[in-house]
Amino acid sequence: MNDIIKRKKKVGLLERLKLVFISFFVSFLLIFFFINHNLFYPNNISCFLKNKIAEFGCGPGFPVEFEGENVEIGNFSSVDGDCIILSDTSYTVLNKTAKAMISENHNLSNPKMKISRLRNLIYDCGGNDFRIMSKSEQIFKGKLEQNITSAAISERDTYGFITDSNTYNSEMIIFDGNKKQKYKFYFARIYASDIAIKADGKQAAVCGLESSSGTASSMIYVFDYKSEIPKFTFNFPGNMIISIDYLSNGNIVAIGSKSSIFIDSHGEVNEFNYRNYATPCTICVDKYSGIALTFSKTYDERNQNIILLDKKGSLVSEIETGRRLRSISRRHQSVAVLSENKVLVYNTYGHLKFECNVPSSVERIELISNFNLNLLGKGNVEKICSGSSKFRMNK
Repeated sequence: MNDIIKRKKKVGLLERLKLVFISFFVSFLLIFFFINHNLFYPNNISCFLKNKIAEFGCGPGFPVEFEGENVEIGNFSSVDGDCIILSDTSYTVLNKTAKAMISENHNLSNPKMKISRLRNLIYDCGGNDFRIMSKSEQIFKGKLEQNITSAAISERDTYGFITDSNTYNSEMIIFDGNKKQKYKFYFARIYASDIAIKADGKQAAVCGLESSSGTASSMIYVFDYKSEIPKFTFNFPGNMIISIDYLSNGNIVAIGSKSSIFIDSHGEVNEFNYRNYATPCTICVDKYSGIALTFSKTYDERNQNIILLDKKGSLVSEIETGRRLRSISRRHQSVAVLSENKVLVYNTYGHLKFECNVPSSVERIELISNFNLNLLGKGNVEKICSGSSKFRMNK
């Protein structure tokens, strides 16, 4: 009888453990699907698989050279640990071991890049040529009638442009995943300067300078493509907006000369004023954690502070560096800055975690995880990991 009871208890324990394991596994799948749901959109599955196949294989390791010398701000990035570079002559994607997943020359006079997780839109700013690229191949090559001012691409393959106009100040044109025109709008009140598209492709936001104002005044338009007029319109007198983006929570963030503006899905505005600071010196928008800005406390920019804001526009921390900063990158719970020939990595509470010396030829930095970075030099990329002897840890 005791043996039977013991066997029943053992079986009951195994059943409970099995249920716990299944619960954890199902929860993991649900969380994974929620975070990566855009990857499973029909148009994305084949692109996702091709990118993953291209990632296989080992490269020569970092540092590694790429074609071209000049890389403009915004043309050096990373997605899922892979390094993406758009130089003055080529488009290159490197995996974690510096294997070239793609390296292709282009003929764009003034190349600019907007990235999404699976596809990147490269275009000729001031020209009318553009290409949609994945990490492994060219997907589409196109040409617009008007010259391009700015562009954007969503996680679900919707993409759009701000262009010149023959009869208005500017035009916006949106294309769907089948490369067909989905929506068009003509701007008579502003000269549009930047565009962002929501991850699901169902909204677009545009910023620009008001044409009739005697002082610097910017406007933001939000479109849902359901009407000939914008869903929301906002005016910000005296604030010149530099860029506009969508964050992972669906909020819009616009970086201005006087404040950073956060707009939620209901049209509610949260404005973070820079107080006594001037226009930001360097900017980083991380869609998953918020934004990072650097401001100078002196006219010669030798004493700069870092300000971190979350996705709703609330202040996370203000970090005094006492240094002149040339580049900034924010990812997850870390922010890294380049100061002359030194890289410093802080956590979001302002504690200095790591620092290391780098060559003076390093122009920009890009965090690929909390404490691992890619360094952009003149025609080359270096990678530094927190476990490297080059890093000095601060307790």
